[in-house]
Amino acid sequence: MMLYSPTLPLKKRETQHNAQHTSCAHGDTHENNGCAKRYPIRRFLNRLALSYAHSLDEETAHAMSLVALRMGLGRVLALPRPSLHPSLARTLCGKTLAHPIMLAAGFDKNASAVAPLLASPLSGLEVGTVTRQRQKGNSRPRLFRAPPHTIHNRYGLNNDGIDAIIPRLQTRRRAQDKLVGLSLGYGHTKTTEQDIIGDITDSLTRLSREKPVIDYVALNLSCPNISHTPDMFFQNALAPLARLLKASMPLCPYPLFIKIPLTLDKETYDAITHHALKHRLHGLIIGNSIPRPYTPPRTTSPITCGVSGKPLTSHALTALRHVHKARQTYKGQLTLISSGGLMDGDDAYERLNAGADMLQIYTALIYDGVPCVYDMLSTITSRMATPSSS
Repeated sequence: MMLYSPTLPLKKRETQHNAQHTSCAHGDTHENNGCAKRYPIRRFLNRLALSYAHSLDEETAHAMSLVALRMGLGRVLALPRPSLHPSLARTLCGKTLAHPIMLAAGFDKNASAVAPLLASPLSGLEVGTVTRQRQKGNSRPRLFRAPPHTIHNRYGLNNDGIDAIIPRLQTRRRAQDKLVGLSLGYGHTKTTEQDIIGDITDSLTRLSREKPVIDYVALNLSCPNISHTPDMFFQNALAPLARLLKASMPLCPYPLFIKIPLTLDKETYDAITHHALKHRLHGLIIGNSIPRPYTPPRTTSPITCGVSGKPLTSHALTALRHVHKARQTYKGQLTLISSGGLMDGDDAYERLNAGADMLQIYTALIYDGVPCVYDMLSTITSRMATPSSS
């Protein structure tokens, strides 16, 4: 039985709820952006924390931010959630969520800060990506900021392995208004279709036996930071994808998503949507970082990294529109989670209008901190309450 609760397109939801100029926060409008001026002390503290984090090398800052969250810094820096338009509420995987913004995979790779992240204004997070065996990933340096709005990473799916991570997810308390997903990948030594499917199905069997406290599983089939081609399952008329889904669906005890690339053509997105509906997938995550050559500071040789942030904005919007149109064509129930290049409230509003049911952010948090969630929600609510908003 599908757990997806269909949501109307954003404009229809606005009409249905008949919003009467719901405030951005306490009466402020999107035009004067008054919401950005609220809670100046906490915003100042967030800027101090970001300034310190950005003075460190990127991977150290990543690790320190997880430590800070476990120590309770998130509660000190958090801004209260703004007033929300009622149609922002979502029902997904049996959970009732106040709004559609959650944290993408890649930040909490090892489920080390799930509780403090769930206490944040986010509606949830995706843990991982996790592989069957522990792996170290690529050599350092492997994470690079490129201000003002871009990240380059070549982590290579470093994680503690599913056997270590499942117990951390078994001990957490289930939150009825927050969503926790698990991004599942495959080992960097698995280079053939048969080996990759075997690695993934082994992990799914482990999840089925141990039953960690999660709400969905996402198969990361599009990571650009592993040695072989990240689009293996999206070639040859999607025959490899069909074989993977046939093997995976009976084993997965949770709603199943797949994470797809942002660089495919319209016909391939249409075919992916058709396969997803045929195999009764719960949904698609659109999409992932894009492989690009990058020359790190103080070096002369380019390396291939996954780029995220602002350069993905147009790619992610275009891919979402293709998949949403295919979903409408096939008249199927399929949850669409948009990820990539979501930098502000206007980006978020545009994705919701383009058919996204949920939104995943990451790079915006690195550059703007937790207040970006508050500001995104404020902007969306304000624009939904403004008749002239498109």
